[in-house]
Amino acid sequence: MQLDGSIHMQFKPFGNTKINLPELGFGTYSLRSEITPKSTAIETLIRAYELGVRLFDTAPSYGNGECDTLLGEAFGTLNNNEIFIAAKLSGPHSNNQDYSYDACMKAFESTLHNIKKSSVPLLQLHCIPAWRDIKKDDEKQWNNFFGDNMGYQALLDIKSQGGCEFIGITGHWSPFVKKCLEYADFDTVQIASHYNLTNKVARKTILPITKKRNMPIIIANPLGGGPLISLKNLEDMIDNGLINKEYWDIDYAINVLKEMAENKGYELYQLALLYLLQEPLAFPIQGAKNIQELELNLALNKLPKLTNEEYIKLESVPTDNLFLKGKNQVLTLSDVESIK
Repeated sequence: MQLDGSIHMQFKPFGNTKINLPELGFGTYSLRSEITPKSTAIETLIRAYELGVRLFDTAPSYGNGECDTLLGEAFGTLNNNEIFIAAKLSGPHSNNQDYSYDACMKAFESTLHNIKKSSVPLLQLHCIPAWRDIKKDDEKQWNNFFGDNMGYQALLDIKSQGGCEFIGITGHWSPFVKKCLEYADFDTVQIASHYNLTNKVARKTILPITKKRNMPIIIANPLGGGPLISLKNLEDMIDNGLINKEYWDIDYAINVLKEMAENKGYELYQLALLYLLQEPLAFPIQGAKNIQELELNLALNKLPKLTNEEYIKLESVPTDNLFLKGKNQVLTLSDVESIK
């Protein structure tokens, strides 16, 4: 496939892996059949590759293997030095996830079959812990992954057998992920919800570790689950009571974001992604349901980076304690301080 020169992807070192990757990756979660028709999904994946995307994140739980299969159909003929698939490891993804050794090994066989590969560049222990269980029994969660004959042992064995080159973890609950990073020798970490302009908890809990180890941090949900798509979206969510004003200086934040967006002529989502890309170890994975959304996202590469002054200004937005109400609650710094 020939790269399209209209969008120039910026490459940078993927931590200490000795691999260079484009700084924006692609998350396949939104390509599930309940959201995106199959033909559109495959067209979008192929167009992403044509435009220079190389990091594609997937999981067997995304559409019960659908997204793995889409990658296989789109890129089954490419080898691992042409595309970087960040796959995930877990048993059946349900309310009672099975991270037993045998379940994980069987699930990985299915993943390889679906993506039409004999190995993957990166295999990540998925969702440590599941977001629905983030405040449940830590010991039970720990044993679920690191107990005898559980997921972590499967991950190590798959790597030793050549099933993957690098191993990582993904998670929503930053203190637990931090504990995992301190316990085991992972190559990468993926964090969801806690590293964006609306919640910077992972900058306090995870980023210091990744910097010390020169470990890439893959950022899922870089737009905070909706508020950072546009200023209108953010204001609508505030008006509809989906953002808890009690934990956020709303007026100050809106003024800073609106002023910078208007001065630069940028959309809020562009500011949000440029903010993340100031960190050399950060690799946001953006999602798109079609080619139009994809090209809007990747057009970011045509924009100048933030100046240091602009970055500091965005850092000043006091969003550490912002959380969304309802099932999408995310961790606040006060929660972190209470878990020592």
